[in-house]
Parts: sequence; structure tokens; C-alpha cells
Amino acid sequence: MNGNAFREDAAPGREDPGARQRARLVAAVDGLMASPEGRDFLRWLLAVCRCFEAQAPGAAGGALAERLIFAEGARQVGMHLLRLLQTAGTAHFPNLLLTREDDDEPDGCGGDPSAGFHAR
Repeated sequence: MNGNAFREDAAPGREDPGARQRARLVAAVDGLMASPEGRDFLRWLLAVCRCFEAQAPGAAGGALAERLIFAEGARQVGMHLLRLLQTAGTAHFPNLLLTREDDDEPDGCGGDPSAGFHAR
């Protein structure tokens, strides 16, 4: 996959080579938002990407710094997903936060996000 397919600063006047791919991704997000299972999956993915968690390297550095770099990569994936949600529909992200199919669990998708996605 070409990392430049999602660039927002494409040159004007030229057809964006990633426009068709973005349109397919927007359609996929719309499809996921249409079902409780799809919304569960999006919530799980955002939780796994740790978009809304802050981490800081300790004074020791080393392995903690490596984990921080890895977490930042995961967060970058989540930020791309957030941008895609916003592109697909400005109401998608707020609806994702407000619609709680499973209010008994803290993450809205059946438990600990580190345990992986699971079927209901």
C-alpha cells in the first residue's frame, strides 16, 4: 500500500491516484457504522491503537522508549482511522462515542481491548 495515498496536500489540477481507494475506505466505514458489530469493531480498533492515551518515556529510557515508539506507530494508525471517520461523515465519530451497544463493559466492545476482538 502506498503511504502517499492518504496525503491531504495532493497537487491541485492532477487526479489524486488514491481517490478511488479513499472512496472505497469511506464506503467501508459507512458500512461498519451501520451495524452494532461494525461499531464494536471500530471502537475496539481505536482502543487497541491507544489514540486517547498519553505515554511518556521514563528517565531510564531503553525498553520503555522502544515501547513508546511502537505505541506511537499504533497511535498513528488510529489517527488515520479517525481522519477516515471524519471524512466518511462528520457525525460518525460522535455517534461512535455516544452509541454504546454494550454499556456493561468499560470499552464498549466486550472487555479488555488487549485481549483481541471476539465474537459475541
